[in-house]
Amino acid sequence: MFQAEYLSLALINQIVAGFAPHPMFYGVLDDDDDDSAYLVTEFVPISGQQDAAAHASTPMHACVDQLALTRDGSLHKTSAMPSYAADDPWLAQIDGLALADFATSNKGHSRGCYGFPCTTYCGATPQANTPCPDGWSVFWRDKRLRPLLATLEHDQELNRLGHELMAMVPQIIGDDTLITPSLIHGDLWSGNWGIRADTGEAVIFDPAMYFGHHEAEFGIINMFGGLYNGARAMTRCIGIVR
Repeated sequence: MFQAEYLSLALINQIVAGFAPHPMFYGVLDDDDDDSAYLVTEFVPISGQQDAAAHASTPMHACVDQLALTRDGSLHKTSAMPSYAADDPWLAQIDGLALADFATSNKGHSRGCYGFPCTTYCGATPQANTPCPDGWSVFWRDKRLRPLLATLEHDQELNRLGHELMAMVPQIIGDDTLITPSLIHGDLWSGNWGIRADTGEAVIFDPAMYFGHHEAEFGIINMFGGLYNGARAMTRCIGIVR
């Protein structure tokens, strides 16, 4: 889990310096619990989200708009795997991260692939990210909905409805041939962002990063009630980010 988060935080900082805590190292604790691991990042002083307006002398919604349009928007404009620090000893130790293979997969398709070089996690839920060049509807159905539905096999009614939904995904999403995969945070809600006390700028953390539809970012935001009072302003700006 922390291997993927290390890579995600490193990429965020490479694209927008200071937009996420800089990762330093990760590892497994030396005890009998195989699930005990750690990730160490730089210390980022966080002020309350309600203090954001004090840093900008503007209404709160304007500060949230800045997060969406100037900082997170830079991630959304990234449609291919960026180069990374090849001499980073912690990236070099990440087993199974097919960084070069993912980059090669992207080069073979004009609009790139959906997915990520490794499995990421949204909370404790693993997200399969095998490169998918077949369109957003296929990726969303097979890499997001289908694995979640498989964990609910005991609920027959939910499974029936879930399979009906998966059959309708291409129709619901519509023509996705013009969509370019965008690098997104993947779990951006009010608990995963803050305001840096030292600079007054937005900072994000705990990513579940992958190349997906840029509007999926706003789906997570709204599902959990918005980032703050500016949530409605953010959804109006979806078309501007790309």
